[in-house]
Amino acid sequence: IAAIDELLVRKMSGDELDTSAKIPELNDFIQQMLEKYSLLSCTRPTPVTDFALLDQLFREMLHELWSTEPRSEIVDFCPKET
Repeated sequence: IAAIDELLVRKMSGDELDTSAKIPELNDFIQQMLEKYSLLSCTRPTPVTDFALLDQLFREMLHELWSTEPRSEIVDFCPKET
C-alpha cells in the first residue's frame, strides 16, 4: 500500500514516471498478474461460433410463447459432455 501511496503522490505532483525508476513492489505485482492472467487465458474454452442450436432454441421459445398449439417435441439444449 505504501508503494501505491508513493505513486499517487508522484502522479499528483506531475512527476514524469517514464523518466524515473520503476517502483519494484508495483512492478513485481503487475508482472505477477500479467503472468497469472496469461495462464488463465490459455485455459478458457473456445467460444462457440455455430449458433444453429441457439437459433433453434430462440425459435422454439417464440413458438411456445406465441402459439396456441402445444409443443410436440422437447429438444435437449444442454447436451451431456462425453
